[in-house]
Amino acid sequence: MKKSILYLIIQLFAFLSAAQTINVDSLLYIVKSSNSIEEKVKNYGTLSWALIDNDLKQAIAYNDSIFNISKRYNYIDGIADANYRYSVLNRALGDYDKALMFLDEYEKFITGDTLKIANAAFQRGVLNSIKGDYDEGLRSYQIALNHYELLDHKRGIGMIYNTLGITYSNMNQYDESISNYKKSIKILKSVNDIDALASTYSNLANVYKKKNEYDEALDYFNKSIELSTKTSNIRRIAHNKQNISSIYKEQKAYSKAVEVALQAYNILNEHNYKGELTGAAANLGEIYTLMGNYRESEQILKKHLNNLKGSVKDQSKLYFSLYKLYEVSNRHQEALMHHKEYKKLSDSIINENGLKNFNELRVKYDIEKKDKELVEQKLTLEKQELEIQKKKSQYTLMTGIAIFLLLTSLLTWFLYKQRQKRKDQEILSLKREHQIKTLESLIEGEEKERFRIAKELHDGVNGDLSAIKYKLTALLEKNNSVINEAVAMIDKSCEQVRAISHNLIPPSLKNFSLLEALEDYCSTMNGIHKPEITFQHIGDSIAISKTAEVNIFRIIQELINNSIKYADATEIDAQISNRDNVVQITVEDNGKGFNINNVSENGIGLKNIQSRVDYLNGKLDFSSTEEGSSFIIEINLNQLNDN
Repeated sequence: MKKSILYLIIQLFAFLSAAQTINVDSLLYIVKSSNSIEEKVKNYGTLSWALIDNDLKQAIAYNDSIFNISKRYNYIDGIADANYRYSVLNRALGDYDKALMFLDEYEKFITGDTLKIANAAFQRGVLNSIKGDYDEGLRSYQIALNHYELLDHKRGIGMIYNTLGITYSNMNQYDESISNYKKSIKILKSVNDIDALASTYSNLANVYKKKNEYDEALDYFNKSIELSTKTSNIRRIAHNKQNISSIYKEQKAYSKAVEVALQAYNILNEHNYKGELTGAAANLGEIYTLMGNYRESEQILKKHLNNLKGSVKDQSKLYFSLYKLYEVSNRHQEALMHHKEYKKLSDSIINENGLKNFNELRVKYDIEKKDKELVEQKLTLEKQELEIQKKKSQYTLMTGIAIFLLLTSLLTWFLYKQRQKRKDQEILSLKREHQIKTLESLIEGEEKERFRIAKELHDGVNGDLSAIKYKLTALLEKNNSVINEAVAMIDKSCEQVRAISHNLIPPSLKNFSLLEALEDYCSTMNGIHKPEITFQHIGDSIAISKTAEVNIFRIIQELINNSIKYADATEIDAQISNRDNVVQITVEDNGKGFNINNVSENGIGLKNIQSRVDYLNGKLDFSSTEEGSSFIIEINLNQLNDN
């Protein structure tokens, strides 16, 4: 098989993936923004196909991503498509057995899908033809053609014409080959398949080259390069340059030949197309030999002989180039050995069974005859088809209108729900804001009233008591015991008034920090009341607004006062801690406790505490038994209302 069959698979990419010039950066952006597994796999697949002819390594990497994602989520279509691409990628790497193995896996997933069955059969035909197994290759082409005609698939039929052109060319029936290529070109132009058209131009140029019609050959090779540049098909550009170098070689223009051959070889080598480097090396080695550069020729030919890949035709060509090198350099024994290998491979390329199967294919699947039969069938059924088409159009229109109305209704309902949801959220937000402002106003009013009462107690009642004490002290010279008792009572009343005043508005909270105010308050209460009150601070310092400080102070003050008044406690422990901007307040006593089920009835103090906790966006938890009560309050400083 001539080397052109190695590139026939490129046409398969064209109609499978509708290959065009693709912006890889745009595709990468689309992949990253893909939401579903199906979208991500599809977009990775487009990237892999786009890069298969100009960056094989990256194409393999993207297909690995498809396979791994599909396996992880058990996405069957993704696994199937990844296996198909692995088949094509391994063909490009020159590992045809592995390519066939992946194709076997792919065919397990496509039962009942006529187009995919046709594509797989075509791929199998190409792989077997490259390997030199023409029996299997032609049998696969028969299956592919049968399915393409069943589907009236123009691209598929165009590719079969191309396949027939290659087969005729390899049988040296050049007029038949050219006729089939031109039919293929006509069909591919009608469906605007640029990539497949470029491949057919290349194959047609090869036939003209065999006929020594070099001007025609160069014209079609350059047309193929022009279209391949548009689709960024690096492989085909290299393939065409390699063939152009062969024409220059035949014309003995060796300087031009070696320049273009080196370009082709370097392109294939740079992009890791190992399966095609053998043929490029054979061509380059032959040119070096003709130029008398035996050392360069032997170096590149032996390099690829030690790692032999590519089609049977390419391998035979490499042995032939080595044979010619050793023959002209008078190394006859080595020349004979390589000529035997060349002959062995060359004889295996076309055999009697291959010719027999090809003739069967030609008779059984004569394209023109099939086209005529299809036309006759279409004429016979034309009237019925028009009627069916009319009904289909009506059905499609009605279905479209129904779907449109359904989608419009769903969209309207969705927008209504979204708007209602936003309104509900706004109402909740306004309610929350109103509650916060109400609490803020109540707390602010309470603090003002405390300040007013404290001032009146301090400036009014306490002043009057002090004046009475002064006057009574003047009478102490009479040693009246009753007066002494009155003075003592007035001292005690003054002390209680001062304590009440301090409780209502502690001066330490106004002038110092929350922690200092709490220490001062607990110390003062220890001097007045019986229970032993201890205060402890753990962790970081607390930096909050004065409003928040007042509320935390009032919470602890209220809890301590409740323990003093109602619990008959002998010990009260107050603790405040700050870790990672979370303040935890703990107040515990060893008093007689209270019934937590009756809190809602007479627990005014607890309601005040809960209001302040709510204002601070905190959480209150408490428990009480006969052995004492415990209150734990947790406040996140990042969620305070006055932040």
